[in-house]
Formats: sequence, structure tokens, C-alpha cells
Amino acid sequence: MGVVYRALDESTAQHVAVKTVRLVESSRLSQIRREVQSLARLTHPGVVRILDHGVDNGMPWYAMELLEGRTLGSIVTESLRRSAPNAEERSATAATWSTGRSFVDGTSDTALATADGAPRDVTRASGAAGVFREIAGGQLAQSMGVVQRLCEVLAYVHGEGVLHCDLKPSNVFVTPSGKPVLVDFGLAYCMGDASGREQLEAEILTGGSARYMAPEQIRGESLDPRCDLYALGCLVFELITGRSPFDGSVSEIIDQHLRRPPPRLGQFVAEVPEDLERLVARLLVKQRRARLGYARDVVTALARFEAYARPWDAPLPRVHTYLYRPPLVGRQSVLARIAELQERALARHGHLMLISGESGVGKTRLAAEAARQAARAGLLVVASGSRAFGLEAERSGPLEPLRPFLHIVADRCAEYGESERQRILGEDGALLAQYEPALGSGNSGASLPPRQLPARAARNVLYRALCNVLGAFSETTPLLMILDDLHWGTS
Repeated sequence: MGVVYRALDESTAQHVAVKTVRLVESSRLSQIRREVQSLARLTHPGVVRILDHGVDNGMPWYAMELLEGRTLGSIVTESLRRSAPNAEERSATAATWSTGRSFVDGTSDTALATADGAPRDVTRASGAAGVFREIAGGQLAQSMGVVQRLCEVLAYVHGEGVLHCDLKPSNVFVTPSGKPVLVDFGLAYCMGDASGREQLEAEILTGGSARYMAPEQIRGESLDPRCDLYALGCLVFELITGRSPFDGSVSEIIDQHLRRPPPRLGQFVAEVPEDLERLVARLLVKQRRARLGYARDVVTALARFEAYARPWDAPLPRVHTYLYRPPLVGRQSVLARIAELQERALARHGHLMLISGESGVGKTRLAAEAARQAARAGLLVVASGSRAFGLEAERSGPLEPLRPFLHIVADRCAEYGESERQRILGEDGALLAQYEPALGSGNSGASLPPRQLPARAARNVLYRALCNVLGAFSETTPLLMILDDLHWGTS
């Protein structure tokens, strides 16, 4: 989705990595904003550290620490090279070999065969037991030590209410000292915060890497940490065997995730410890209610590899506990009413609905389900949660609750150019850009800046501009806007 530059921070004389989008597309702009928001709330030596972020000519960017080392993907490739059968073994299992497949880091069989300058047949096995001489390329203890530390990172990330949603070998960096660092949060999903309060996340995530996607992620259902644990199972399977649990075309892999039982590790390598076989099987259960539920459980299961897990070189933050939310029940009549209004919205009839009730009765949970229902019906869903109101809104400005919508407007204008900018923003662009830098500073509208007007008049001008933009945007894109925790707002 993006492009990363090696850069120099002139204030510290340190090299950093600067990431921005490669193509100006609204989905890519949304992803990098999601990544910034997720990384900004995470502080752990096992999560890539964000240093700064901003907007340049309407394009979001962020700077992060520059990592040295290799990814788990390259470790799998090296393991495969070390474990390639010798000529005698190849002859004995010739019927089971296939060539021309791609590896997790994008290299092919041929590229690997000639990477060190010497011809070598490093083809991938299709399923015969004993194809690899050694489990995990002879590095089982070291590999599982890295996985144990990775699970400590996941336990922290999940405790902060963040799901990675794209966990795979190429998104796990291993430093020269042997510690894992989780990178690439472009598909991250925020399910709540450290206090345990659920956070409304409107977008249905259908992206990801097919080889590592949990069944519920493929189906576009609500997500929780167990989707990352399923991906972890795929990752561990690959570290141990040198291949993914499911193989084939993208459509074939997706079908296998949904319907086919995962293979046993013993089908591809010999002498697999029973506890590892059971662990991976529990991580790859199709129904998440029966799946291993917490990353800390995996840390405990890998306790015998603790001696091979490199210690952290920085203090670790507290890991918060969390509970899984129950399924939504007893709200069918309300959801049916919301569905009716959504159908009318698709026919260009706007509506306003207020959901009220005692704290803890599930208003946010209901709104999240309504959001997924609307997205499946074809509406664009924009949501603002508790962070948009109260003291944070006062510090951030009067348009904080509508910032997600303004970001979408900015991304649409960036993707489709000046004609779309004029259609949506028109004369109001200059005014709104004062509150949201992503809208750009090049607007030439005639709206009077509110600071030149009395407070009440300035507010009226601002709200009129918002109404104009909402109307223009929704002319071509039916929209559902959800404002959660509205009772925390100030008048």
C-alpha cells in the first residue's frame, strides 16, 4: 500500500524510516491514517516506534524507527534452504515435488536456487512426510523462542484494544539480537481501549493476506484477538514446516480456511513434539469460540523454549486483561428498523435516529452491528466514538466528532482531483481546511474565517459549511454517520 524512504532526522542526526502512500487512492490514504492512529497508542519494544506524523499537500505520512535485521519470512526461506533434501532423498520422493512456486518474501524457487551462486534444487514439497531433514531447519528452539516473545507483544497490543489483522512472517522483524518487532499496522482494527470500554469501529475489514486470514475475517464478521491468533497458528506452522497450512490459488486458499481441516505438522516434518502439534491445532480451529483465546496462553504453552527467548532490552509496559464480548441477542426488531431506514437512505431519503439507554446495555455494540449491516447494504459508514467528545474534543477543536468524515472527504478529493474538490468543498474548502489540515491549504473559497466574526455567527457559518459538504458528498455516495457516546458532548 505504501512506500518507505530511508531519511535523516535533522534534529537528532538519526536515520529513520518515513512511510507514505505510493498511489493516491482513498483506501490507501485511509490505511496509513489507521496505521498512525494505532501506532500512536502503542508503546512496546516489540512494536515499531512511531516518531512523528503529519500531512504534506494533503498526503499523510509518518516517521518510524529504522529497523535493522531480517523478517520471519526470510528466516522461513533460509530454513527451507537448509532443510532441502539431498540428492538421494530427492530421488526417493521425486513424485511429491513441484517447482515454480513463490515463497513468503516473494522470491521463487529458481531465485533461491541461484541466490548463493551455486545451482541448487530448493523446490517445495507438496506433502510427503520426511521431506525436510530437520524440523524448522534445525532451529526449532530458537524459532519458538522468537514466537514466545512475539506472543508477549500480541498480548500487550490486544490489551490496548488493537488487532493487527495482517499478522504474517513478512510483518514480523527480527532484530540482530533476536527480538521480534511487529510492523505494518495498515489493517489494524481498534476494538476498545485499555479501560475495557468498547470502541465503535464502523469499517468492515475484508483485506489481509489470504494465507493467514481467519475464517471470520474472510466473512467480514466482527473481529477480536482470536483472528490474530489464527494467523499466528499459520505463522508457526510455516516456521516449523517451511510451508503454509493451506496452499493453492487465492480462491482455493480462502475456501480451505473456511472448510478444510488444517493438516498436521507431522505430514511435512518428522519428530514433531506433541505439545506443538496440539498448540498449532488449537490455534487453527475454524470456530473462534473453540480456538485458543489469549496470546498469554501461547506464551505459557511455549514455556519450555523460554531459555531461547532473548530478553527485552527496555522496560515493558503493563499488559491489560480483557474479556470477549458476547453475541448480540434481543436486538432484532431494532436492527430491522435500522435496515428499513438504510434502504430509504439508499433511495436518497435522509433520517435521524437516536439510540438511548442505560450505560452498559450495549448501545455501542448495537451501533457496530448496524454499521456492518449498512456497509453490506452499500452505504459508506463513518463513525466517531468517545474520543471525539468531552475534554479531548475541547482540546482538538469543534469539528473533532466529524474528523473521520473530513478525512474521507480529503481522501476523495486527493484521489479524484480538483473537479471533485470543487464539487464537494466549493467555497467552503478554505474554511474547513482551517480545522482539518488534510483538506489542504490551497482552497480558494470565499467563506469568511470564523475568527473574524462574533462567536455565534462564526459557529453558524461553520455549521452551514458542514451541511453543504455533507449534502454534496452524499449526492454520489449514500452515507451512514454514527456519533457514539453523544451524551459526553458539551453544548
